[in-house]
Amino acid sequence: MNRPSRAVAIPLPTSRPLAPATADALAAGVFAGAVGASLFALFFLVLDLLRGEALATPSLVGAVVLQGASALQWAPVDLGIVGAYSLVHAFLFASCATLAALALVRMRTIPDLPVLALVLALGLEGSFLATTGLLAPGLGATIGHGVVLAGNAVAGITMAVILRRELAL
Repeated sequence: MNRPSRAVAIPLPTSRPLAPATADALAAGVFAGAVGASLFALFFLVLDLLRGEALATPSLVGAVVLQGASALQWAPVDLGIVGAYSLVHAFLFASCATLAALALVRMRTIPDLPVLALVLALGLEGSFLATTGLLAPGLGATIGHGVVLAGNAVAGITMAVILRRELAL
């Protein structure tokens, strides 16, 4: 006995399709993350220059993350720490963007630019808040939560633009 199917047709979103190649997604993610991390670093370089001490922020964050220094006070700038932390920072941004690119390919759709930018910026900010909350309490307050959020917004928008361009057919 044949019964009629009870399956319900669900319309697919009308967003743009993505290129299916995983290698392309990996390359796009690394590229987007590298550019996002670079703009984030440039944002803080400008802020540090306006404060009168270039590279103070990456030196502080590097000292806290890599050496266990106190997050509650500014330390003298150490170029070795700045370089080492810059590598960690670039890796973290590239990892976030690559995960986003792989998720987009898996979903086979790409959201509109404002939605993707918001998700990426909030993902970066959430990662910062969670990591500093666990590993370096007080670091966000020392740097300034507002400026970190602004930097993550710049990076998230940039990464969204790149991912949309690189992953679109």
